[in-house]
Amino acid sequence: MTLRSATPFLLLWLAAGVMQASADARDDTSQPPLALIEQLRHEFEDASGSLPIRGFEGTRALPWRAFGLRGCAPPRLASPAPVLTAISVCRDDGRSLMASSLRDMHSWILWEHLDGAWQVGEVVAVAAKRRGAYGRLQPVRRDKEETPSGRPLSSTLINASADELIALEQAWEAVSGISLDDLDDLEPAFPPLWPPGLMALKRDGQLLVRDGRLAGLGSWQRWIQMQAWPDVIQGVAGAGTTRRIDYEHPPEPVLLLESLTLNETPHAIVVAPKSSRFSSEAIVESARWQLLLVRLDT
Repeated sequence: MTLRSATPFLLLWLAAGVMQASADARDDTSQPPLALIEQLRHEFEDASGSLPIRGFEGTRALPWRAFGLRGCAPPRLASPAPVLTAISVCRDDGRSLMASSLRDMHSWILWEHLDGAWQVGEVVAVAAKRRGAYGRLQPVRRDKEETPSGRPLSSTLINASADELIALEQAWEAVSGISLDDLDDLEPAFPPLWPPGLMALKRDGQLLVRDGRLAGLGSWQRWIQMQAWPDVIQGVAGAGTTRRIDYEHPPEPVLLLESLTLNETPHAIVVAPKSSRFSSEAIVESARWQLLLVRLDT
């Protein structure tokens, strides 16, 4: 069972460094997550290949140089809750022992902070090309379904590039001042009928669109100009946007905090009403709101 915090989210995360973790894996550390991520980065960079990790097959922990991994980017904050998680992307040229028959191999190493310490990192995904019939390179992909602690593994995070993970960490930092409790009196009263071709509308007038089907956009533009929101709210997004013209489940309006690209696809950190259909994906929640990382174009 997941225990989600009803206290201020990232303000508490950065200022006090206290984060509620899952009920079966509570982390009572008093250090803020970004400081812990920086600590892991220093260990990663200073270890000269001796930092232990587990390979994809779940082998015993070995120095990462034993797996022949090369070109590993420093770990980045992937998720601050319910378990603090960091991910590093490695790129190998295919000449190592681990990838002797593969080319252009990418590996994703995941770390979890549990019981007051970083647990041993584990390779949770591998993507590469293997030379097949007639010498053609064929894609090879292997993903794990769970993190080392047994939580469902986000396919979005283990498809992200090193640069995208940097952007994700920066996005988490950018929303660090928000308190979900402070939004409990907010009554956005969204207009009906989200424009099907719209992914996001920002307070400064910028649009993130999928196509030109923007019927009803004018009412949303007038509505957003009348909102008195905290500065951390950039605008509104349509979570669950569909490509189909005649769709059964229209996009659900949510408050936009940060937009970014993961796996070359638009994503956003958003605040949604607690009654939203995305409630199972909530990272943390208050009495009325949930904070989520969602894909905007599906």
